[in-house]
Amino acid sequence: MEKAGRALGRLRRLPPDHPAITNELAEVKANHDFEMSIGKASYIDCFRGKMAKRQLTGMGLQALQQLTGINFVGSPPLFSSPLLSRVSILPGGEGGGGSQR
Repeated sequence: MEKAGRALGRLRRLPPDHPAITNELAEVKANHDFEMSIGKASYIDCFRGKMAKRQLTGMGLQALQQLTGINFVGSPPLFSSPLLSRVSILPGGEGGGGSQR
């Protein structure tokens, strides 16, 4: 606890025996003790039971979002790159869709 008090004091720029530091350390210890009383869990628990369904749903939605090109929309640096500055890739753009200027 002393080492944690020194580290927290250094982060907060306060002496380790300052009341704010001791209160925060007591709160951290109480929260740690509470979480330890609940039980043990591991990362594999994230992929069991109902959590597996939630994980797969989230991963599937993310994959479909990537396939739609949603990250491409609103990325202006692509259009200002030197390679594309000579080519109009948007229909109705200057010089017609896809033709060189």
